[in-house]
Amino acid sequence: NVPVVGVGVTSLEVPDVGDRIVYIAETAGGRGVWSVPAAGPSSANVRLDPPAVGDEILQTLQFRSDGAHVMLQFTDNVAFTTRLFTVPVGGPQASAILLADNEPGECAALGAASTPDSTRWVYFRFCPPAYSASQIWSVPAAGPAASAVSLGGSFADGGNLQGFAISPDSQRVVFTADRLVDERVELWSVPIAGPAAALVRLNPSLVANGDVKSGFRISPDGTRVAYI
Repeated sequence: NVPVVGVGVTSLEVPDVGDRIVYIAETAGGRGVWSVPAAGPSSANVRLDPPAVGDEILQTLQFRSDGAHVMLQFTDNVAFTTRLFTVPVGGPQASAILLADNEPGECAALGAASTPDSTRWVYFRFCPPAYSASQIWSVPAAGPAASAVSLGGSFADGGNLQGFAISPDSQRVVFTADRLVDERVELWSVPIAGPAAALVRLNPSLVANGDVKSGFRISPDGTRVAYI
């Protein structure tokens, strides 16, 4: 790692593929994200994160499925805003592309996941006034943020996403949510690139007070979903 101060290295990600490690560290120049070959040396470190804005802090990082890019999340806990960036694992900082952001009082992007084929990112949006996870979106892996599409559309008051999974063939997103009626959780499927109008409900009508549990599984060929 680079020379550190304070708590030093606070988190790191090691890709399933590729040969670089990415980590967050506190340095004399501030908190940043660094990339280094797994075999070293420390002199080969490259900084990846774009400059923070206002009260933002660098919150989390994760590799894209192919290990070639890393997703960075900045969070302002005062204004409750977030920004998501993608940047090549080898840098440079200037190549970071904005994938999602929000103005104060708008829905904040969190909880991203890369598709298996690395073509898109899927993420939740937490919306006021309760800041519940009541939106799900996807965006091309190369951006820009303006290309993001809603996958779930509008939710009932009090509705929340309970969990989601991406099909192994990267074609669809399956999620559980009380989207139509608060506290009635159902199973939904939508194409990975949307639109929300193509959303379909997978479960039949439920009994009174019935729910679909969040521990569903998509078959390896991506054609069926097993659920309780």
